[in-house]
Amino acid sequence: MQNSNGEVASNLNVMLYEQDSHYVHILREELMALGITHVVTVHSPEEALQIIQSHHIDVLVSELNLPLFRFIRTNSKSPNKRLPIVVATGAADYEHVAAARDAGINSMVTKPVSASGLFAHIHDALDAKHHPFVECSAYTGPERRHEASALYRGPERRRSEVD
Repeated sequence: MQNSNGEVASNLNVMLYEQDSHYVHILREELMALGITHVVTVHSPEEALQIIQSHHIDVLVSELNLPLFRFIRTNSKSPNKRLPIVVATGAADYEHVAAARDAGINSMVTKPVSASGLFAHIHDALDAKHHPFVECSAYTGPERRHEASALYRGPERRRSEVD
């Protein structure tokens, strides 16, 4: 299995942040079933930030933790503002999804998640050409639009898309 850049999944460095030790084991096994052998497991946001500062991490797979995501995306001391973030959560109601999206996550999947489902979300998060990174006063994170309408010509249209 390969990611969008043609890299073999076994070369990916994945950080797994989950406080539930049982679910950590499940997610770690799923990642290993995908051929991802470099998995760092952390149990606190502080530990996650330490690892991001000291190691090369390709993607963060995390439980829902909005302060951690906001720190990674917006704090000047963030070690990697563009780190792809995949959230695995049981809280998939509109409020949580919107808050996570607004905090700059790349992808969100509900628990329980299959290995193939998890990899699809990791693959999507790593596929930056489909979701370029945006930094502005109101939002920092991947482009949130999944389909651009060529017909829309309203005031919110981005300059780069105007003919």
